[in-house]
Amino acid sequence: MGSDDIPSSRRKVLKSILGSATVLGVAGSAQAAPSDKAVEKKVGSNAQTTRLTEENALSRSEVEQEIQRLAEKYDDESVQNMLAEPVDTQSGKFGDDVVTTFGSGPSNTQNLDYLTSWNQDYEVHGGTPERLLLTTDHFLSVYKSNETDSQGRYHYFYWHWSQTETNSDYWHDETHLKFMRNKLNIRSTEEEVTKVSPSSVSDLNGRQKSVGATVGYGGATFGISGEVYVKDATFGPETGGVDKGPAGEFSVTLDANGTQGRQSLNATTVTRHERDRSGFYDCKWTTYCEGRQ
Repeated sequence: MGSDDIPSSRRKVLKSILGSATVLGVAGSAQAAPSDKAVEKKVGSNAQTTRLTEENALSRSEVEQEIQRLAEKYDDESVQNMLAEPVDTQSGKFGDDVVTTFGSGPSNTQNLDYLTSWNQDYEVHGGTPERLLLTTDHFLSVYKSNETDSQGRYHYFYWHWSQTETNSDYWHDETHLKFMRNKLNIRSTEEEVTKVSPSSVSDLNGRQKSVGATVGYGGATFGISGEVYVKDATFGPETGGVDKGPAGEFSVTLDANGTQGRQSLNATTVTRHERDRSGFYDCKWTTYCEGRQ
């Protein structure tokens, strides 16, 4: 029997059934594909902002305690880059007179005086069901040139340090680091950002990256130099996150390609100030970390 022989009413019923089957098939396919919302549930992030005040700055003894704590939490070599000068992870002591057995940490703070440090530590949770993805610790330390330039300005060197570790507990697969940021925002127009390091973006896999900056005036050189080991990442200044000049900023990022284990970040922001700084309350420091299952 051809289609022309099927009564009109029956043809309408068949058409309706076939049409419904087509719609159900499309709906089934859509449900089978993972939604954007489901994918995002695997991701977690956290951030912290610190206004740099004397009240929340660490004393030298507190910095020494943090050096020891973080050496236990991570390892001695990870903590070598925490400050821009040699660090003894057993005693917590730091400074030019400290001798260490590690050669990878910063060892050059030419004509600079250490002033103070601030720290942050937090966890990143996410996933389905939610769980710990990352532990993170961050430091910002500031050094001052021991001489002024020809216009009577002191130069300040801010040393950024971030350390993360992905979670690898017994019951779950190890998590991944996606991204981290360490940003300094100078809000006083009397202080201007003059140099930043790193100054360009690099794709690194299991390599050391030189980080540091120098300034020369009055026949002397002032600066910080060191190296940070990058496990696997795109590392450098954030697009739109570098603003040199008065009330400037520097945002350095590490796009970690979903690495596992430990990952580090170091950077330097150099500024000069109209007067000898008595405090840093007009600076804001922000860190951000993102992980996934």
